[in-house]
Amino acid sequence: MAHDELLRRDVRFLGDMLGSVIREIAGDEAYDLVEEIRGLARDRRQGRHEAEPALATRIESLDDRQATVAARAFSIFFDLSNIAEDRQRVRVLRDRERLRHPEPLGESLPAGIAELRELGTPAADVQQVLDRLYVELVFTAHPSEAKRRSIRSKLRRMRKSLREFDATDLLPRERARHEADMRSELTLLWQTEFLRPTRPTVLDEVDRGLSIMPRLWEAVPQVHASLRRALAEHYPGETFVVPAFLTFGSWMGGDRDGNPFVTADVTAKTLLRLRTEAIACHVDWCHRLHDLLTVSIHVTGAAAPLAERLADLITRWPDLAAALEPIAEHEMYRRWIRMIRFRLEASQAAALDAPASGWAYRSGNDLEADLTPLLECLAQDHVASGESPAQAWLDLVRTFGLHMTRLDVRQDARAYREIMGDILAAAGVVADADAYESLDDDARCRLLVDTLGRVGNVPENRLRPLALDSLRLFHVLHTAAVRFGPSCVGGAVVSLTRCPADVLSVLWLWRWAQGRAAGSGEPAADTDIAIVPLFEKIHDLAHAHETLAAILDEPVYRDHLRGRGDRQVVMVGYSDSTKDGGYLAACCGLQN
Repeated sequence: MAHDELLRRDVRFLGDMLGSVIREIAGDEAYDLVEEIRGLARDRRQGRHEAEPALATRIESLDDRQATVAARAFSIFFDLSNIAEDRQRVRVLRDRERLRHPEPLGESLPAGIAELRELGTPAADVQQVLDRLYVELVFTAHPSEAKRRSIRSKLRRMRKSLREFDATDLLPRERARHEADMRSELTLLWQTEFLRPTRPTVLDEVDRGLSIMPRLWEAVPQVHASLRRALAEHYPGETFVVPAFLTFGSWMGGDRDGNPFVTADVTAKTLLRLRTEAIACHVDWCHRLHDLLTVSIHVTGAAAPLAERLADLITRWPDLAAALEPIAEHEMYRRWIRMIRFRLEASQAAALDAPASGWAYRSGNDLEADLTPLLECLAQDHVASGESPAQAWLDLVRTFGLHMTRLDVRQDARAYREIMGDILAAAGVVADADAYESLDDDARCRLLVDTLGRVGNVPENRLRPLALDSLRLFHVLHTAAVRFGPSCVGGAVVSLTRCPADVLSVLWLWRWAQGRAAGSGEPAADTDIAIVPLFEKIHDLAHAHETLAAILDEPVYRDHLRGRGDRQVVMVGYSDSTKDGGYLAACCGLQN
């Protein structure tokens, strides 16, 4: 059956099922109303001119009950159509890959490796390409997508049932069961409120972002495995190091630009929630590998180095002995994995305001250090490969660490001017906030440079709420970088950047947090936060190169960049530029 026919079949099947549910629950009158509106809409789409005014008149005549039925019916129908289209897209992609085999799918990583081989690119040059490969995907809250989690769960289960219909060996009783499952979900969906009773909180948005992580944890190892497979196929006999080239970021819980509900406390809770979820995923992997790695040292001795290290760790951490006791001594891989779980469980108790136990992992780097010798021993036992479960877990550790996603924080440059005016006035550097804000760009820049790292305690009772929360925010970010490793903190995005002082304000606040920690006897972060200017207005886009050059000419900022490997990220925006100058001018500004 052709692809288009399959899509029409699925849409018709789902539409008929919806119609049956409407008739059963809402009655024949509701069903007839929906069919009437659908027929008029179909006639309008087919070019029948009389259908459009008839459709408009019919919709205007609906009472509240009828309008509710129609809105609910078509909302669900469009969701069902999306399910069918998603399924069709998967079919097309799978067929495309099947037809191209053994050639790789176009525009994929394996296709890129194949092309490099065809061009005669030496293995050493390919390794250089791999070393430069870096992709960061950042999640933001989507204000136009308001589906409740319960709605999304029902649609996800219906999508799974629809996929089962493509099985070539599906039995009639199995098809009947899947149809019954889908009808049950659809019946419940019809009777479920589409909108949540209360507005979602920022932490609700964070949880929603976390809900997609299980799919990413499945996909990331597959991406790495496909790349290793392509390298082995096209460069046989060569050895490559595949870096952790994928990373993920998030604005949810950190984007305070125009959102007063994103406070320092919310950002702190977000960092902990991301870490807790990542650790829970790693604990699941401990259970998975514990079930798999039943290798006995009576059969192979490759795990002997792990036994020696475990003995040393038990001496350092006596509580570890009780955790290992249920596991047979000859199952060394299982004992090693139990040690990792022992440390992960301690890591779950870590907090921003208190140090964790001595055996807790600080960051993903520490976990990687325990996984690496495991893979080395497994390789000697012929158990590890580029696609083994242990390698998949290591890829996940390198990608997600213990932080899940880097948390970016975003604030408006105009807010930073107000914030710095308040702070410098409270510290006695300027007479009042207006005195700072009235300075020209160069004067503000010079004042920030001159006071960088030189202002100690700031009287909180002299600060307005925005400035006070900003100081607390940078204290939270700095503490997180120290306790959980710098990978948990992403970039500080400065919206509507216009001049170097907008960027230096962030560096000033970070250095203040470092100084506060050092002054109180706490450890200070050894790296600075990444600062990301975001140019959005038409004028700012046109002069972005000049602004960036001026920022890079500032010695203290160049020192900051050297500490970050001379890597500067710049963002250009489309939303405010479109509002500022219109769609065409915004596109030209972004292009230039």
